[in-house]
Amino acid sequence: MASDDPLPTRDFRDVEVCKVGVWHPFIGPPDWVVTDEYLATLVANTRATAKRIPLKIGHNFEQALLVGDGLPDAGRFAPDSLRIEGGSLRADLSLVPGKVGAVIEAGNWNSFSIETAYVDLPDGNVGEAIVAVALLGADLPAVSSLDEIVKRYARAR
Repeated sequence: MASDDPLPTRDFRDVEVCKVGVWHPFIGPPDWVVTDEYLATLVANTRATAKRIPLKIGHNFEQALLVGDGLPDAGRFAPDSLRIEGGSLRADLSLVPGKVGAVIEAGNWNSFSIETAYVDLPDGNVGEAIVAVALLGADLPAVSSLDEIVKRYARAR
């Protein structure tokens, strides 16, 4: 968007949000086995039930940095952009607030992690779908706003 836009946003295309493999989550089952078939089911169920998939900063519920800046989320994935390519679940990320986008582009938040839940499907069944994607990287520094994070990473470059 133009630099004079009061709320500049950035888009990121072809973002990897999950990979085939065996993962060891902090909570939940001992191992989370992700196959191409599992990803295909997630894609179908998410497309059937979600209008958008919010991007969060980390897996925490409170999202204090976003709330403190008055932002509803850190960006959005469109369910129709979800695709599986070479054992990787990919999607297009849009409407990323400029401050969050700057930190992503600097490489400091550089990985994504899907959050799933069981949801009611249009056919009356229940199935697992993606309900959010968390933006991950190094532990968040002790800061209270997105401005502080942008300044910290700008100094480090």
